[in-house]
Amino acid sequence: MDLARINHILIPESKEARDRLRHSRIGRFLGRIPGAVGSLTREGQTFALVALLAAAFGIDARGTDVYLLFCVLGGAVAASLAVRHAFPMDGVEVDVVAPRRLMVGEIATFVVVCKNRGDTARTMLQASGPFLPWHGRWQAGLPADRIVARLEPGSQGRVELRARFVRRGEHHLDPFEVAARVPFGLALGPPLETPGVRLRVVPRPASIARLTLPAGRARMPGGVARVPRRGGSMDLLGVRPYRAGDPARDLHARSWARTGMPVVREYEQEHVQRLAVVLDVFTQDDARFEAAIAITAGIVRHLARGEALVDLLVAGERGSGRTVGPGLSLFEQALDRLASVKRRPAAEARALAQRMAPRLSRFPSVVFVLLAADTPRRALVERVAAMGVRCARVVVDDATVRAVERGEALSL
Repeated sequence: MDLARINHILIPESKEARDRLRHSRIGRFLGRIPGAVGSLTREGQTFALVALLAAAFGIDARGTDVYLLFCVLGGAVAASLAVRHAFPMDGVEVDVVAPRRLMVGEIATFVVVCKNRGDTARTMLQASGPFLPWHGRWQAGLPADRIVARLEPGSQGRVELRARFVRRGEHHLDPFEVAARVPFGLALGPPLETPGVRLRVVPRPASIARLTLPAGRARMPGGVARVPRRGGSMDLLGVRPYRAGDPARDLHARSWARTGMPVVREYEQEHVQRLAVVLDVFTQDDARFEAAIAITAGIVRHLARGEALVDLLVAGERGSGRTVGPGLSLFEQALDRLASVKRRPAAEARALAQRMAPRLSRFPSVVFVLLAADTPRRALVERVAAMGVRCARVVVDDATVRAVERGEALSL
């Protein structure tokens, strides 16, 4: 049972849904309830809680003096709330710097920047982050880490807040807030809000120690136009007489000196191996699906380090997918693609062979990352293999899921 998700069951996950809730009648009504509590600091909330307990124990005013504690604490909290509007943030500008992309489980650092454009120094400015979705959690730290003690006119202050996200996908966070602490530090003045934050959490690639690829052709007729010309990427066939328009850098000085005629080198384009990695998405098992995504990311990263071109394809989806390879620097885009992949009902895998096989016939080699070894998936592999394509498959089982969760290196 995912207690974190259950705890957020009434809170919409997307920012658009949260905004609709805020502007609804119910949202506006519920928003007034925590207003005073949200204006209190942690110390102020502690004071208010102790004051309520003192009120409960001191209800018999004739028999005990505990009610005096309620009067003192409650009065301090009420006075702080009463004067909070006397501490506005006039002349202060706030913004937030956030990472655009991070991996699952990685700590994200949000930098809240405060600029004092006014003529008055500001003291004890406290920054706070928004309420996170169920898959995010703020990292514990000292309160001083979130406070700018003094902000002189024309100066700038920075506060860092850290959070960890355990779910991949596109996340839209609500604005961060900066407010001034009132005297005694029990309440906050009217806050300033930063713009909302948008970040993408990508899957963490599984560690691949060894990957056995299907034996295929090392060269592809026609080459791959997107591969840049690099050192060692062209084979020298020989020399030939110079023709108008030939690059001067290809002139062969020794042959020119020997024959007395300009001679140029002639090259043959070297073709790199190209293969496809196919991700299976038809399952109801969320843990197995996330492990399959991590393994797919690990396979793509492992192959991108070599000389192969890798096409990342998602089963059941149309399109050419993402191409990752030497010199293309597209691995991050492949992670972005995997960050948005969603699992689909297992029953839709029945027509997998008919839909996927024609697309895979143009590849010399294909690596399948499968969520099961049932009949529809075996039919897909057999049909693609019957077209002359070299096939390899990785079946994600429970043992593989546990190995991925523990961060073990996999031999596939």
